[in-house]
Amino acid sequence: MAPEILTNQEEMDLSAIEQLRQQVSDIIDPRYDTKFNMLRWLQSNNFNVPKTVHMLRKHLKWRKERKLDEPESESLLQFSEARRKYMPIEIIGPQRVKNGDRLIVVDQAGRIDVGGLLKSVQPTEYLHEMYRSFEDVQRRLMKMEEETGVQCYMHYIFDLEGLTFDPTLLGVVNGPFRVSWQLVGLNYREFIDKFIVINAPSYINVLWSALCPFIPEQSRHRIIFTGSNWKEELAEICDLECLPKRYGGLIDDDKCLKLVFFEK
Repeated sequence: MAPEILTNQEEMDLSAIEQLRQQVSDIIDPRYDTKFNMLRWLQSNNFNVPKTVHMLRKHLKWRKERKLDEPESESLLQFSEARRKYMPIEIIGPQRVKNGDRLIVVDQAGRIDVGGLLKSVQPTEYLHEMYRSFEDVQRRLMKMEEETGVQCYMHYIFDLEGLTFDPTLLGVVNGPFRVSWQLVGLNYREFIDKFIVINAPSYINVLWSALCPFIPEQSRHRIIFTGSNWKEELAEICDLECLPKRYGGLIDDDKCLKLVFFEK
């Protein structure tokens, strides 16, 4: 078999990955130590190795304290049955059956009263359930990367159907919602390829103005606001074989979606 020929960029990536590994070898769990996990951290810090070492060591300590690299049953993350029941993040699966490098994830955020839910659960429980969801995404991405040999991402479908405006909404968006997503983004780097907003209400500009200052500039181009023909737009990004029928795909909804409502 002929030796693999690497591009200059790939050689630079591997060199940076090796530098990073050497400087976190005393704290990293072997189960987390993959080429693509290292690459994600380097990408999110523009390949600044000293900065990446600092950020990754903090993250690895955070993982160790919560036993996130142990079996899920041993994790120290708190449970929130209310969030799990009324605000599930549905992981549909790889976009393509063969050589799939994108994971389809659906968040039906518009169908529930986020403010009411946050009053029903402790903020820490809510955040820990978000961490659990992203740990699940991470495990699946790592499995996909092991099978495909390429870096994998997710397409995150953010469905706002049913969202109604009330005076408390901006407070929720600027408060717990924003803080939760900031903390998730701090610990789960370079996961999202496209964040696809569908069924956006007419006042989406108000929400966007509130959130935009807190979204890193390099991440804003990944956010897609679809229009009234959002099913056609989704079909251009995602394989129909890996989308629920509700979103224009071919999978029966009851096989992959929990159509739940937290009463508003």
